[in-house]
Amino acid sequence: MHEKIILWQGCDLATLTPFLLPGKRKRPCVLVIPGGGYQNVCYSSEGAPIAQKFNQLGFHAAVLNYRVKPAIFPAPVEDAIRAMRIIRGHAESWQINPSCIAACGFSAGAHLAASLGTTIAQGVPAQAGDEYDRCDYVPDYLILCYGVLSFTQNRNPRCAENLLGQERANKEKLRFSPDKCVTRHTPPAFIWHTFTDQVVDYNSSILFAKAMTARKRPCELHLFPRGDHGMLLGLHTPDVAIWPTLAKRFINAQEKFSPKLAPRYTNSYQCQAETDFLETKK
Repeated sequence: MHEKIILWQGCDLATLTPFLLPGKRKRPCVLVIPGGGYQNVCYSSEGAPIAQKFNQLGFHAAVLNYRVKPAIFPAPVEDAIRAMRIIRGHAESWQINPSCIAACGFSAGAHLAASLGTTIAQGVPAQAGDEYDRCDYVPDYLILCYGVLSFTQNRNPRCAENLLGQERANKEKLRFSPDKCVTRHTPPAFIWHTFTDQVVDYNSSILFAKAMTARKRPCELHLFPRGDHGMLLGLHTPDVAIWPTLAKRFINAQEKFSPKLAPRYTNSYQCQAETDFLETKK
């Protein structure tokens, strides 16, 4: 683990703590974004333990501590943008594969991670006046865990109010609803939730997954049958505990996927029918 990096000069509320593996091999990296409803940051539970788990899977990691209430938008998004830029700016010195950097968020942290890959972060003036300002802030992959991924149908009103302030949330929350902000450039997303989550409705994840597929963006959604909100690594629920490995497999599959193979996947039934037809003609 490296020393904590203060993101903004004169403000020690927003920090980035790297968890780097030894050696000179270039590895993927995960920006870990804890949740907390934009009211606090669950750093001790959804920060370091998650980074250490990704280290075990062969990833470098870095944990973001970001500004929350009374700070409102764009402050948290500025912090996430800055963190991604610093990671990309250190790709060479930290031995990071610059084409395989993911943002992994939990609950409200998943909203913040999704913001980096949707229109929510576009136009946010996260400038520090240094060399990192030139680095791209969009992650290559999203890992969204029991996330606040929709503000539609009055979902997650308190989180929206903490992020935007009550007046703006009442008027503009759909502009900041990730499921309404997906584009054809949104990074591939691995998403998981539990059906029994009593804090954030699992339908938020379904709506985001639908938005991804509607725009033909790669997406994998896992809905586990049981588990409370804030499952973290799911260590006491074996079916949930596999999610970090599933996320790694998803990223690896995207890294290896060739667009040339797309017709074979998207038209498999048609291809099989054509093969069967040709066989009957022999």
